[in-house]
Amino acid sequence: MNKEVRTYISNHCANFDSNGMCHLGTAANGSRMCPFFFPMGKRCTYAETSVIPGDARIEALYMAGKESAEELHLCSECNVPITKASNATKYCASCVISVRRRRQRKYLADKRIDFYDKGE
Repeated sequence: MNKEVRTYISNHCANFDSNGMCHLGTAANGSRMCPFFFPMGKRCTYAETSVIPGDARIEALYMAGKESAEELHLCSECNVPITKASNATKYCASCVISVRRRRQRKYLADKRIDFYDKGE
């Protein structure tokens, strides 16, 4: 598992103590070892449903199983994981509309300023 994900879980999980133990006792044999820090082949449903969804980037790293953030493609505007159709893809579907509108407003504002400057 990625080091960033481990650090995030150790800092934000309410059931994790400083010794790497889990207060829920999620191991099959009843031990309290946290499944994220000791290879037991089991997933922690508490962390997957309550801790990891607090950060979209960490959730994407965890779900994708990527080793680094460079391998994961994120929207430049909102940091939501995206699938790139080409190397030019930078934004998710919801952000592409707002970015396009923002650029269009700036373009038209600059065009109006240039028009009034030339007219005087």
